[in-house]
Amino acid sequence: MTRGAWPGLDRHRPILVGELPYYRMRPERWRASLEALREAGIDVVSFYVPWRFHELGASGQERFDFTGRTDAQKDVVGFMRAIAETGLAALVKPGPFIHAEVQLGGLPDRLCDPMHVAPYEGADGGHLMSQGKPLPKVHDPRFRREVDAWMEAVNVSLIEPFAHPRGPVVAVQLGNEGVLGEACKPVRHADLGAGSQLRGAARARAAAELTVQQWSLLSSRLHPSPVRVVNAPLVRIGTAAEPGAFGSWLARSAAFRAAPVHLGHTEWVGDASSDPSAFLAHALQIGAARSDVAEANWGFTWTTGRFAQGAAPLFHALLALVLGARILSVYTACATGSWGSSIDMDADGLVADGFDPTLYAPPYCPGAPFDEMGGRNVNHGSLLRLRSAVDAEGAALLESTIEPDLVLAVDPLAAAQASEEGSMAAALDRLVERMGMWLFAEGRHVAIALDPRDEDVSMVWRGEADTDAVGRRLAASPARAARGLGGRIARFVRSGRDASFLGLFNPHDRADEIALQIADRERRFHLPARSGLLARIQGGEVAVVVATDAGATLVVDR
Repeated sequence: MTRGAWPGLDRHRPILVGELPYYRMRPERWRASLEALREAGIDVVSFYVPWRFHELGASGQERFDFTGRTDAQKDVVGFMRAIAETGLAALVKPGPFIHAEVQLGGLPDRLCDPMHVAPYEGADGGHLMSQGKPLPKVHDPRFRREVDAWMEAVNVSLIEPFAHPRGPVVAVQLGNEGVLGEACKPVRHADLGAGSQLRGAARARAAAELTVQQWSLLSSRLHPSPVRVVNAPLVRIGTAAEPGAFGSWLARSAAFRAAPVHLGHTEWVGDASSDPSAFLAHALQIGAARSDVAEANWGFTWTTGRFAQGAAPLFHALLALVLGARILSVYTACATGSWGSSIDMDADGLVADGFDPTLYAPPYCPGAPFDEMGGRNVNHGSLLRLRSAVDAEGAALLESTIEPDLVLAVDPLAAAQASEEGSMAAALDRLVERMGMWLFAEGRHVAIALDPRDEDVSMVWRGEADTDAVGRRLAASPARAARGLGGRIARFVRSGRDASFLGLFNPHDRADEIALQIADRERRFHLPARSGLLARIQGGEVAVVVATDAGATLVVDR
């Protein structure tokens, strides 16, 4: 399923989705927080529904509490009514595995007990772990029966009664980063059941098809009206990546894009505003998958404080917009600090997984635009600037198309071969390295396509020799590209009927300038370190729409 609007929402501007974890908030603060999100320009409230939080027992008629009869914080039905009364739409994310820094990703303890359910086991013999415990095998019939009961309970209480057009639910997310988070890992880690002996293209194809099949099973338990959304993760590239990671991503993404789901992505691969490798991961993968933003960091400070300082979240949002995203995520929109032991992650389990438990103490997402008590943080200003840009230029952006210098399709067989450790994976890594050089040092935007049959494909990559052929073709092509004077600026162009857009980004630690010829005039832009801007071009005139830094601006217009 291609990008597109969700039912009941404005189709003429990008959609802003704000995450609000009701299970980490005082119920008396729900409505005020929802109203704050609406006033800030949020269109859709997204929220996970943690299985272990709502389950009262493993069986029985009153197995789950969705109405707050045992605990007011469990009244997600009341939360849904508040969403509707506030005039917002809803994206419900029931998992069954949600991650979301909830113990065992929201699964009940028994499902991660090998004595109760067989553990997930990759073709390489490894387990998929959460807080030191193995996650369950998705093929296990005991797991499937329990998942079916959970999804049916969610449907009866939350989806069917509140589905659009009667209610606010316009979309439902299936699973999380695959089903159990497995889509962020190379396919050799996939649990293929009877197909565990498969290798190469057969293994890559089976891993992707298994995930799509599981999404279909989850979807079958839900009311048909809401759009089915999935959040496939971006993966690291370059020296920080696990061997075969990008080839696995390419192989999976081709299958995911063809599935009957709305494809989104999560952005947990580093700070694209300050790390060129993370920037390149975003630039290559968002454009190739044509995915919308399912989760973008708007205030978590686990790895860097920059995500709480305004510029980095806005940088990520502008980059996604320029690459074609029609839905943007504010994850989370509100810093929260009210939750109990049922969802709190086990400290010993975190240590077993290599994490510092103190990083997960309240508040959750400390740099979010709002906090639970109504306060506003630095990122609130960035959210308002993003909303203003979307309101002013969203329609023209959606009408425009990106104009790369060259579109390079990766042959599906080559991608599958590169999903394994070996020479093809190494060749693909070298291609990625060259693409970074072309983008920054030479000012050439080479986009990746997943399907060689796409009409805009210029060349097909099948191995090392094609990398050199791309370089020769770029060298021989007209020099319409422009590079930063210091080789630190990435340039993207979108062309539309009435206006064009220019995205300029400097993810490096030093400032740079770039000179462009626009309508027979030289325009020079200055970008401080770790900054970006979006500019509109119409009738030969150039205007900066929004910038992440006051110093990112047009400095010469002659």
